[in-house]
Amino acid sequence: MTPFSFETKPIDRGVSVRIAGRATADQSQTIDSTFDGIIAGSPDIVVLDCAGLEFIGSFFIGALVRLGTELQGPGRLRIAAAPDGVLEALRQSRLDDRFPLYATVEEACR
Repeated sequence: MTPFSFETKPIDRGVSVRIAGRATADQSQTIDSTFDGIIAGSPDIVVLDCAGLEFIGSFFIGALVRLGTELQGPGRLRIAAAPDGVLEALRQSRLDDRFPLYATVEEACR
């Protein structure tokens, strides 16, 4: 099991966030503080690199909705490189209708 982590880096029009491990309620403080920092920076786009994400729980799904709402605009939150299990959770939660999904981070950054 990969330890839960965030790695944030600037990109041309915003910020890219690499997420690894299991995103559950146990990481709620880390998730909230990271997302609050992103929101405070008012980036044009936020690309979540989910390649290292092993699992997302309901808390993380709620945090994604909050992040997307706070960014205030369609297409500002982009989800990239999500593994099959994460994609399935996003689809079951109908977040694939709310946020664009990309196969790669490079594609999401365009």
